[in-house]
Amino acid sequence: MTGGQGGGDAGGDRVVAGMNEHQIAYRIRRHLDAAAPLEDKVLARLRLAREGAVAKQRIEAPAAVLAWAGSAAEYFNRPSRYLAQFMLAVALLVSAGFAINQWHLARQAEDIEEVDAAILTGELPFHAYLDKGFDAWLNKN
Repeated sequence: MTGGQGGGDAGGDRVVAGMNEHQIAYRIRRHLDAAAPLEDKVLARLRLAREGAVAKQRIEAPAAVLAWAGSAAEYFNRPSRYLAQFMLAVALLVSAGFAINQWHLARQAEDIEEVDAAILTGELPFHAYLDKGFDAWLNKN
């Protein structure tokens, strides 16, 4: 193939603007096959160069992961800095949950203390609260 506008060659083949990569590669291969045979030493070097290029070009198959905004599995495939950040976030969430639970338990204790204080400082005697008829009277009124 000569340069320029896809000019002709001895075989009359021309590179046409609408050709795709496979068609161009097929034509190049056909021309190379028609050329003079190469020595074994040259063929061996070409084979090694091709194998090296193919080895560099190999792409690993993508791993199956859940399609979230981020995947927890990704954190375990990354450097330890990302794992540390993930573990810190988990620790903060657990400690926040623990703190909220402690606050809730303290609030319940305060409510119980208020009810107990109201019962003990009230005008009614303590045994009146234990009377079953008293519950009925409270529900009526």
